[in-house]
Amino acid sequence: MLTLYGGVKTRASLPRWYMEEKAITYNLIELNRQESENLQADFLAINPFGKLPVLIDTTL
Repeated sequence: MLTLYGGVKTRASLPRWYMEEKAITYNLIELNRQESENLQADFLAINPFGKLPVLIDTTL
């Protein structure tokens, strides 16, 4: 399963557009940068720099 972390005014729109066009199933988790949700410990464990977007592939 693909999980895309993104938010308003991030570059997550390009991978979202691609996955929608190709009918790829994914989960979208929107983070609010205005409220520093991308700087919380749980997200920093995924991306230590706190940057968006992040795409995680857990399919094996």
